[in-house]
Amino acid sequence: ISAALGGRAGIVVIAGTGSVVYGRSENGTSSMLGGWGYLFGDEGSAFAIVRDALAMLMRAHDDEDRSLDEASRAACEFFGTASLRRLVHAFYKRELARDRLASFAAIVLERDEFRALAYRGTERLAMLACALIDRGFPGRVALIGGVFSDLALREYTCDAILRRYPEAEIVEPRYEPVYGALLLAYREAAINVRELAL
Repeated sequence: ISAALGGRAGIVVIAGTGSVVYGRSENGTSSMLGGWGYLFGDEGSAFAIVRDALAMLMRAHDDEDRSLDEASRAACEFFGTASLRRLVHAFYKRELARDRLASFAAIVLERDEFRALAYRGTERLAMLACALIDRGFPGRVALIGGVFSDLALREYTCDAILRRYPEAEIVEPRYEPVYGALLLAYREAAINVRELAL
């Protein structure tokens, strides 16, 4: 949050392999929503988008719905497996890492049949950002993470926040995360210097 907002108070919505919404107030208090991990949450993350898309393909397979056969073949080809069943086994046997599974999101997002899954997830992230504004955190919001490189998803998330809070300010991330660590270090050093002076 220090990097994205340049050390200012506000809210960051992060959607990469996982997802989380984090806020910091003017007086330095903080709160985190979401971030429950890939088993219990991570809505709007690349992993969740792929997980939900693959689940949709697996249901279609069981139902003998041939409309998604092309997407199933694309998934198997991407992961180098002979079938969806083998893909699942590879994940459960930890032969297929979470970040590798999440990397399929770019292809999933190219297919219209999966867009609704992605929009539903990022709308949840927008709701969490609004929940922090409800709790008194400043309505200065930065969206960061690979999922938001999809401009349609980014716009959808911004619109969902602005519908609830038209006065909210959606800002571009100011610095890379490494600069945020540096800002925090400087802040901590300044506090320690003042304490020593006393």
